[in-house]
Amino acid sequence: MSMGDTDAMLNLGLFYYDEEDGRVMEEWLLQSANSGNVTAMNQLGFTYLYGTGVERDGKKTLEWFRKAAEAGDRDAMYRLGECYVGGNCGPANQSEGVTWYLKAAEAGHKGAAGSLVWFYENGRSVPKSLEEAKKWRERARRESN
Repeated sequence: MSMGDTDAMLNLGLFYYDEEDGRVMEEWLLQSANSGNVTAMNQLGFTYLYGTGVERDGKKTLEWFRKAAEAGDRDAMYRLGECYVGGNCGPANQSEGVTWYLKAAEAGHKGAAGSLVWFYENGRSVPKSLEEAKKWRERARRESN
């Protein structure tokens, strides 16, 4: 299947997202995501996170953000960090969240770098290090998402 085909599936899913026809939206997004479209994977993560047209499902949220993250998507890496730190996709796990923030920040995600500043300044789930906090603060200033 060509990338154009998966983009067309994504666009159909997004069309039905706007029309609030959850079942049809989910079908098209799943087809696109299962064919390797990282944007569709991310969109499914948001769809299940917020329950847009489908029932909220933390397990599916984590599944789709993880697939997108493992495909190299820095936004999905950041979202995984948010899910784990905030506990809004299941039980909170700050250590796992920081792991994903680190991956996202190393991939150039400004928000993840900014989040790491707080963790290093406060020694939460990482050793307290003002030097590391400063490094991530400077990196956040330089990055553009």
